[in-house]
Amino acid sequence: MTENIALNRFVITEEKLAVSDSSGEATFYDLPGDQPVAASLDAEVARLRPDFVPTSVRTTRLDQYIDDRGIGAPDLIKIDVER
Repeated sequence: MTENIALNRFVITEEKLAVSDSSGEATFYDLPGDQPVAASLDAEVARLRPDFVPTSVRTTRLDQYIDDRGIGAPDLIKIDVER
């Protein structure tokens, strides 16, 4: 993602955290290598593939993220959620 931001000259702040229903930490499951899909915070999904790699990630609630950074209410939020 970092390379795409630089390549396309996007004005984006990249953060290594997950938006969740609570702030703290969670286990993020991802496939090894450069995979464009199939990452999840859901342990049930991870059980489907024995090659998932667990990683600890910080989580934040969206309202807390906005308040902590002092940014105004967003005009639009696009979230891709699957189960």
